[in-house]
Amino acid sequence: LSAEKYEAKTALLDLDIRFGVGALTFDTEPGAGLRDMLADPDRIDSLFLERASVAATERLSVFATEAALTATDEFRPDAIRVLGEELVRTYDWVVADMPRDVLASQHELIAIADAVVIVSDLSLASMRDALRFRALVSEHGPRARVRLIGNETRPPARGELPRAEFEKTLGIGFSGQ
Repeated sequence: LSAEKYEAKTALLDLDIRFGVGALTFDTEPGAGLRDMLADPDRIDSLFLERASVAATERLSVFATEAALTATDEFRPDAIRVLGEELVRTYDWVVADMPRDVLASQHELIAIADAVVIVSDLSLASMRDALRFRALVSEHGPRARVRLIGNETRPPARGELPRAEFEKTLGIGFSGQ
């Protein structure tokens, strides 16, 4: 874990409140704290963060929740901005997992990001989405470094593009491979 390797107090924010795997990845239980913070960001402060987080390691705190699939609870439009600002004040590193629907409607975390990682397979639809996400980052977080991580980048199957063509079209190469 980078949090331990670099001795950095790190927050993992899993904004996929229905299907996120942040808590599962670190064998922790998702709590209600994240959902409460998103519903009422006026309550967010360092003490609330401490109570809402789940310690995965000595230096890694996980913020995840598991909302019912039928839940219609929406969070306040300013909630992600308020939460992001408090996380940045409290932690050395903040890693946010943003599902597509959150990314499309909430640009606050992109605006304060130092780096944005786009995870993609090699399908044509994924290339289209990666190009759109990259344009969104350029517009809302122009100082952020953009990295591309390949998910299942095996030899192309039907409907997939060769890795080199994908990288050329996007204008960036896959990281860490």
